[in-house]
Amino acid sequence: MLSESVYPVLFAAYSVRQVDDLDDDIDADRLRWITEGSEMHLDESRFTDYPKSYTLTSEIPVIPLDELSTRTHEQLYTGSINEAYLQKPRNFPDRVVNLAEQVTAEGETPYEKVMLLQQYLSSNFTYTNTPDLTRKRSDDFVDGFLFEVKEGYCDYFSTAMVMMTRSLDIPARWVKGYAPGSVSALEFIPMDGQQPVVEPGNYTVTNADAHSWVEVYFGEYGWVPIEATPGFSMPVLTAEADAEPVLEDEVEEEVTEEEEAAPVAESGDQQSAWVQVVAAIAAVIIVLWVLYILWRMRINLRFASARIRAGKPLTAADKVIAETERWLRAAHRKGLVRHDYETLRESVARWIERNPGLQSELEPLLRQFENARYSPAEVKEDQWRAVHADAESLKKSLKKIRMV
Repeated sequence: MLSESVYPVLFAAYSVRQVDDLDDDIDADRLRWITEGSEMHLDESRFTDYPKSYTLTSEIPVIPLDELSTRTHEQLYTGSINEAYLQKPRNFPDRVVNLAEQVTAEGETPYEKVMLLQQYLSSNFTYTNTPDLTRKRSDDFVDGFLFEVKEGYCDYFSTAMVMMTRSLDIPARWVKGYAPGSVSALEFIPMDGQQPVVEPGNYTVTNADAHSWVEVYFGEYGWVPIEATPGFSMPVLTAEADAEPVLEDEVEEEVTEEEEAAPVAESGDQQSAWVQVVAAIAAVIIVLWVLYILWRMRINLRFASARIRAGKPLTAADKVIAETERWLRAAHRKGLVRHDYETLRESVARWIERNPGLQSELEPLLRQFENARYSPAEVKEDQWRAVHADAESLKKSLKKIRMV
């Protein structure tokens, strides 16, 4: 734990199997196993501190999809189903139920129907952190999202998925937690002037990784996580293999040096003089050529360190995030400090409140970062250039404005 915050639960990947190690000053008797959800809680009646480090073992389900996909509703739910996971609002809109039935009409088993719902939501609605709620007319959250707003963040997609699944008499529950976080410094935006630290196999999870998803109950196969939000993925039960788009680095135009004609051989002093002249000219040409090559490679050199940290060619989205790291460091030097408990959106909102004159520069930079970090839409090469230009404008404004 990088902060001093305390929580009633030990964070873990999916389902906790066992706690292997706790800080010496944490009383193991405070641990309580919660069967519902497979969570390990700390006894809140004696809740005064939180372990700074701990080791535990988690279980991630490996589902035989070929087998599960053939199981009918009757085969999966032979016993009684907990009605809490089929519950719907009293006046749940009929058009949501009708849409769920229409989308899943071709599915013959619960698994197939869930996959059709997942594909429908992730393919037909737009991910954004700032949905246009002026379009909403319905009093029902899911109904308004599906038929009016048609855009939103993870809570919109996951809630719609849960309710549409329940309307088909398939048990489902809504889960709030964290996405896997960042394994690369390219995705870790420094806070309070910190420098990114990358350790192989380690992930940094912050408030910016807060996420919600769905778990569907498939009888003997248990609760299985399902991801309906575009741009996110679960390690199990995805409709198709995840495929990350690979954008090659910019292809620099090759420039071929024209072959120089060999100087005519001279004799004696004249030859020596010509050799010196040719050597001087060659040296100048070489220097100019090196400078030209460096100029042509300036873009690749700009991201050289970021590419080394990532260990792979950078996508356009990676470049946007790298540019964001750069302008955040510049802003920090000018007094715009980002706290470790804040998302970038929260930090920018606080900076604008204290310095309204920076709004026109900060808001476009925030939008570009969020699109690159969270949106499933492909990021174009010109977008990181736009971030660079906006960052230069911000730096000029920071010099003019007296920080509050």
